Amino acid sequence: MMEMLQTIWTALTTENAELTSMVIIPLAFIEVFISMLLFSVILNIKVTKKQGFIYVLSITLYIIISRFFIPNPFNAFLNIIVFFLGNIFILKSNIFKGILVLAVPFISTILLELIFSRIYFIIFNTDYVLGMNIPLHRLIGTLLMYLCLFIF
Repeated sequence: MMEMLQTIWTALTTENAELTSMVIIPLAFIEVFISMLLFSVILNIKVTKKQGFIYVLSITLYIIISRFFIPNPFNAFLNIIVFFLGNIFILKSNIFKGILVLAVPFISTILLELIFSRIYFIIFNTDYVLGMNIPLHRLIGTLLMYLCLFIF
């Protein structure tokens, strides 16, 4: 029993790209949902439950598929296009709000990651990018960032 717990703990606390990719799957749902809440409140976009469900499900599925099958940085460019088109066609907003929908969560996330990277470096005395390859650190850091986005 102790060996199994030690193996699990080692997998969670050491760099593990495969496990980190698996952790991203449930976090994608949270990210899309919180981003939708953020821009719908800030930009006063009315989102019905049906539109919200379709938006979160379709964008999340695309993120998961693109993460595994489209190499970086191409998936980042395609993600921007899909987010924009999803906002235009699913949430029925105009082009200007579609551009703002991309900007609001992007800028908020960048600012929070900048703050968290500094705090992370102070606490763990290691690089933030290296730390985000450790599944447990990635999970905790990402959930804290989403919690801050959700609260504010």
